[in-house]
Amino acid sequence: MATKIEKYHLEDRCLELSTAPGMTGVRIAQVLTEGLKGKDTITQSTVCRWLKSVREERADETREVYREFIKGRLPNDLDQIEEVQTFFLHIHRNKTFDPEKEELIDADFTRAERGEAGKTVVKIILDKLKLAGVEPPPDKPRGYMDDDESLQPAGVLFIQARSGIQGIIARLASSGIAGPTPEEGEILS
Repeated sequence: MATKIEKYHLEDRCLELSTAPGMTGVRIAQVLTEGLKGKDTITQSTVCRWLKSVREERADETREVYREFIKGRLPNDLDQIEEVQTFFLHIHRNKTFDPEKEELIDADFTRAERGEAGKTVVKIILDKLKLAGVEPPPDKPRGYMDDDESLQPAGVLFIQARSGIQGIIARLASSGIAGPTPEEGEILS
C-alpha cells in the first residue's frame, strides 16, 4: 500500500528535507502538508516510517553492491595477504629475496626484527583462523592459543591436531612457504 508521500509523489522532497540541517520528522511533515495546500495532511509518523523503509531498502541495496564488489576483489586480497605473510616469514627466517638470482638468500636482520616478523606471521595466521571461524575461546586473551593445559604466547605457535590449524600449516608446507608440516605439539620457530 502506497503512503501519502508516494501517493502525492513527494519522495524526492521528503528525502531532500531529511538531509537539511535541523529538520525533524515533525517539521518535514509540516512542510510537506503545507505543500499540499489543504488537499491532505501528512503526519510525523508517516514521514518517519517512510524514511525508515527507504533507509532499509537502500542499506540492503548497498550491502548487495558491496558484496559483489568484495567477491570480485577477494581472490586478489587473499593473494596479497599470503604475500605479506610470506614476506614476514622470510624476515623471521633471516632470509631475503634476491631479484637478480630470483632466490632467497641469507639476510642480516636483527634478533628483534626477526622476532617482530615472527609475531606478525602468527598474527596473520590467527586473523585468518578467526575469519575462517576457527579461533581461541573468547575468554582467552587475544594473541594466545590454548594448548589444553596452559596458555602459550603468540610468538610460539603450538600446532595441535585441529582441522583448521593443521589445514593451514599443511597448505603452507605444500606451497613451499613453510617447512615440513609439524607434528602435534611441535614448536614452529
